[in-house]
Amino acid sequence: MSVISASIISNEINFFSKSKKYCDESVSRNLRDFICHHQGEFIQYTFLAGEYHKEMKYAFGNEQKDRSEIEEKHDQLVEYLNEQIGSIVSSSFNLMQKFFAGRHIKSPRICIKANFDPREKLVIGLFREKKVGYNSDCSVSENKGFNSVKENGRYYLCQNIPVETQKGEYYNPRLIKEAVDNYRPTGKIKRFFQTKNNVFIDEKWINCWQRSSSEDGKTIKPHYRSCYKSTLVIPLTLWNNILNKKFLKKFNLDDVNRTIFGYLCFDHIKANYFNPILDVDMGYVFADILSLYLLIRFIFVNQSATYELVKQFLNNDPYRSKINL
Repeated sequence: MSVISASIISNEINFFSKSKKYCDESVSRNLRDFICHHQGEFIQYTFLAGEYHKEMKYAFGNEQKDRSEIEEKHDQLVEYLNEQIGSIVSSSFNLMQKFFAGRHIKSPRICIKANFDPREKLVIGLFREKKVGYNSDCSVSENKGFNSVKENGRYYLCQNIPVETQKGEYYNPRLIKEAVDNYRPTGKIKRFFQTKNNVFIDEKWINCWQRSSSEDGKTIKPHYRSCYKSTLVIPLTLWNNILNKKFLKKFNLDDVNRTIFGYLCFDHIKANYFNPILDVDMGYVFADILSLYLLIRFIFVNQSATYELVKQFLNNDPYRSKINL
């Protein structure tokens, strides 16, 4: 028997048919690679963010304030924080995909969604492997996954979105509820003849998702990979951590230990794609490490008195504060 067994009917390469030793070694290797990669990245990101912030602070602290210099230092900080974290996330997505390699001919999609102001309820797409042709921004309450995570601080896993939507257990603003209610899975024989390049594209399921509009006003059918049947959402959060009272006070954010800074999202076109134990555990490792970068950005931007004063200054707001910089 080959190490990887494939099925045209299910379009699946069965990762879990590999020997336990192979799986254990593969998971261990992926975990090692991911953590080792981020050891250097995180130290560098934190140190250089501090240096850029320090330069902005010094420029703003001069008695004769040079607006162009302050603006330059402000922009350097923001550009570094945003561009570097984008590069870090991109390389992280590549490492995550190695973990899923061999399980299916098509890999899962991965993205990070966030609300930079946790007091706001709008969740926006922050990082994606590839651009999508639709607007995925929505309020937390509109999406079952985000709403569930917000309510209990734990991951959300849905293994069969068509069935769960029909039962009223899953909702997503991109889904057309009436179409989903009328959706019926394609039989195995038809699936076989409709399979191309070992991939079954479920046109009936695609028609259950909202179309987007092109520049000329025409409606565009969504790409089949964006019409997923399984989804896993992991919170980027400090929830359930034991946090020092001084940290909570200095952080100056209501309920910071229950604040969700972002969501690491996985989805796949196949139902029952995710392993409810292995994938959730690894998802938390990925999310917890990536959340460190979002927290560093949050500290140097949202939590920085200096940054707020510089922003007011550049917006021509009167400088009245006597905060000791």
